[in-house]
Amino acid sequence: MSLREELLGLAPTVPLFRMLLPPEWASFPVTPELGDEFEHRARAVFARAGRPDLDGVFTGQLKQAMNGLVGSGAKYVFLPTERAEGKNPLSLSMIATFIDSPDASLDEWVMARVREGAELLDAEGRILYWRTLRPGLDGETQRAQCTYVIPVPGTERKKALILTGSTIVAVDAPENDEYLGAVHMIFDAMASTVTWVVDEPVPAP
Repeated sequence: MSLREELLGLAPTVPLFRMLLPPEWASFPVTPELGDEFEHRARAVFARAGRPDLDGVFTGQLKQAMNGLVGSGAKYVFLPTERAEGKNPLSLSMIATFIDSPDASLDEWVMARVREGAELLDAEGRILYWRTLRPGLDGETQRAQCTYVIPVPGTERKKALILTGSTIVAVDAPENDEYLGAVHMIFDAMASTVTWVVDEPVPAP
């Protein structure tokens, strides 16, 4: 986006999107205040459970996670509204961000991902995805991630929606781990439901 486009309002806008969520999941816009909201909810849970000792540990983990979200340019976070006591709310979540290439399409970047093992999720070839496992922070767990790339319509493939679903599994979890397989199915289903909201003409009064 050039300065002239930004000042004159000429830059193309990114359309809104819809995505179906599993039962008891909710969406939250990523804002600096979101971490405070999660922290307030968790503190009430710890108080009811008589475990104020968990508050400090949890708060540190949460702040680190929220700083990562804000720093990465995340726009939305989707996660279950009911979590286990003392568990980081982002330990099972999906994050929505956008990437763009103002001067050229993202085709070359996409082809690089395919060469690294990315595959098409749907028969229409609309969604590219790949899965990764990264070491956890404690040496006993690992973070499993599913990444989905969906081109934004009307941008000549210069902008894409990135959905990153994450969860935590044991460091020695087998490849056919039942929990991880179920989470993969949930993330795949969520990404498959993405639709774009096209502006409709306002009827004349």
